[in-house]
Amino acid sequence: MIADDVLAGFMRVDPKRGEVFKQQLASAIVVKIQNVANYFWEGTDQEAWDLRSDFPNVAPPWPRFWMEWKLPTGLVTKTGGYQRLSEEVPRWGVGVFGAAAELENRSLARWQLDLYCFSGSPERQDPFMAAIQLLIDADGHVVMGGTEENPQAAVYAIPKADIESYGQASAELVTSASFRTPALLALCFCHCNNVTIIETPVSSKLLKKRDARDRAPVTKYYTLEIAPMQKTLREAAGADGSLKHALHICRGHFKDYREGSGLFDKFRGMYWWDMHTRGSSKLGEIRKDYDVKPPCSA
Repeated sequence: MIADDVLAGFMRVDPKRGEVFKQQLASAIVVKIQNVANYFWEGTDQEAWDLRSDFPNVAPPWPRFWMEWKLPTGLVTKTGGYQRLSEEVPRWGVGVFGAAAELENRSLARWQLDLYCFSGSPERQDPFMAAIQLLIDADGHVVMGGTEENPQAAVYAIPKADIESYGQASAELVTSASFRTPALLALCFCHCNNVTIIETPVSSKLLKKRDARDRAPVTKYYTLEIAPMQKTLREAAGADGSLKHALHICRGHFKDYREGSGLFDKFRGMYWWDMHTRGSSKLGEIRKDYDVKPPCSA
């Protein structure tokens, strides 16, 4: 697990911080979100993500959670289509530890959500990358803060060495793309009626091996089954498993039916609306597929 790499990094730098990380992880819900990260990097050409409009519900489902994934093998852009990254670019794992606190006597915000971002790369001297603080209202929307002249939805704390190396703006951009956006997308998926959260326990035999090797204390983990996204990614993949330059995915999106008449005038909640593909008809039929898997019952 990527949590093991982060823990090993802490043990190299500061064993006391490593022990604290183990204690925090033991109380957290562990979620592997590789499919969500793959969608963010390789499944959509959306480059700008608005914290208010693109994330309809990021209310924390758990008081403590750990999300992990590996960086991509490629990415999709509006101008260049799909581009496979050089094999020389390492795909180190990354993780986000989320800590949520319910707020009292706050007119706008109901939760404070702190996202602590870590790298599993052995090339970094310190696994800690950044801390991001968000305020969330009762409907799961990010609360805007700052001033009228400089509105802010997220507050960043980034190591001084990284700011000196890349600058504040670049460091925040890297943090947003590599950590914040995949984690927030995963939180939105957790609230979708047509997304299933699958629990996978770690076998007792493997737990003994992990404990003997002083690995991260994870007894089970969860994954998100997002059928529409998986289906579209499979259909859009070529024979070599990559997306073709001539065929790209129009991004899927969340639809919020918590208010009004509901989906099909029946189902209330938030849903993930399937993506569709478009491309050159010379390479085959252009298919448009907007599947939604409704719940079995109201």
